[in-house]
Amino acid sequence: MTRNELETAVAAIWVEALGVSEVQPDDDFFDLGGHSLIAIDVIDQVQKRTGVGLRFSDLQRARTVASLTDLIAGEMKEAGGGRE
Repeated sequence: MTRNELETAVAAIWVEALGVSEVQPDDDFFDLGGHSLIAIDVIDQVQKRTGVGLRFSDLQRARTVASLTDLIAGEMKEAGGGRE
């Protein structure tokens, strides 16, 4: 999965979970109405689509699509031996 594909997938997860029509790379999860219950759904969907398990604290630190994508890509690269 390329960086752009990953960012598109993360944005789609947020759109569905948050019930918004669009998400930009620098939009803040919590500013868009995200909270712990929605975060659980986002974390579950990320794991299903990417195989990367996240914690709530990861979403608290990586609050934007762009930063969460970077975190996920790093985890995928680490787990896959250099693949992104």
